[in-house]
Amino acid sequence: MSSHALVSTTKPCLLIIGGGVAGVQIALSCAAEYEVTLVDRKKYFEVTNATCRSCVDPDFAKGTVFAYSEFAAMGRVVTGSIVAMTAYTATLDSGEVFRFDNAVICTGTTYINTAMPWPNTNCAITKQERLEELLRSSEQFKAAKVITIVGGGPAGVEMAAEILEMFAGKSLTVIGHAGSLLPRMPARCGAHAKRWLEGHGAKVILGEGAKAGASPNSLVTSTGNQLQSDLVLMAVGGKVNSGFLEGGELGKTLNEAGRIKVSPSLQVPSFPHIFAVGDVNDVDEPKLTYLAQLQAKNTAKNLLGLVKPAPPKLKSYAPMGLGGGPLVGFVSLGRSDGAGRLNSCTCTGFFPVGMIKSKDLFSGKLASSLGLKVR
Repeated sequence: MSSHALVSTTKPCLLIIGGGVAGVQIALSCAAEYEVTLVDRKKYFEVTNATCRSCVDPDFAKGTVFAYSEFAAMGRVVTGSIVAMTAYTATLDSGEVFRFDNAVICTGTTYINTAMPWPNTNCAITKQERLEELLRSSEQFKAAKVITIVGGGPAGVEMAAEILEMFAGKSLTVIGHAGSLLPRMPARCGAHAKRWLEGHGAKVILGEGAKAGASPNSLVTSTGNQLQSDLVLMAVGGKVNSGFLEGGELGKTLNEAGRIKVSPSLQVPSFPHIFAVGDVNDVDEPKLTYLAQLQAKNTAKNLLGLVKPAPPKLKSYAPMGLGGGPLVGFVSLGRSDGAGRLNSCTCTGFFPVGMIKSKDLFSGKLASSLGLKVR
């Protein structure tokens, strides 16, 4: 086992675990003041809020996957997975041990479905492998005649809409456990999504759960209905990627759901030099890409404050809808429709959701905000 001291004689060392939007945002923001090392199991960054379209449209996918080498200077990038962590060290799956002054954990969520190439579920390591994986996914959707999606939240609804628009004529069923689609959004949003999906030929089953049946691609609903499909996609059941903390001294920071408990400034209690950002923390707000980026910007500002001779009071993060944080949520329905909310305003149709989000699912805006050249 080798030990790699990240601590610099001129700059404090910052270890970032996870190379999604939050990790990259923090690395880019802090590279000038810290010796940054970013660890991720893959060698590419993906605009994950656009994956639902990337996996049905391989041409679109080319503008959503970027090698880490395409970013401006953001420190050292190490390929691998952290398997254990203490207050000031992290162990890579290769056995290498990193020592750090500050750390940010932004490891996201893994979804259980293997037929759907959700981020963190796939096996691709390089950018080219990921694009090939998304191409195979598109071919799989094209070949399937009967598709079932379990999950009536934003991921399930957006995925269903992309399939129906790209491959018209599919027999597609969406199963949601709640009494409406998009249950965390205003009722008007869920009703509009249901009308859109049904208007494009989908069957929507609400108020039922579903579990795997006896044969491949079969499901049994909570009321006993049996469904057989060519392809089953799970848009529920995400598992927080915090297992490497279990059993160690940071294990006590996890709640019952496996999320890391954080203070208002997103610091880990009893470990103020460590921050947790995005899906992996217990902040009570939807786990959305743009919110992870807002948390990352808040964290980067605090990290930059810590290196000052007289560190200022750290900035608290305002969760969506609380403490002045805006209450915003847009769900696309294909490339020109959608439903959403902006504080107390609910909107459906082309304007504003279809016009603002549905064209490219914010992929261009997000990539540009990180300094990437969008084709």
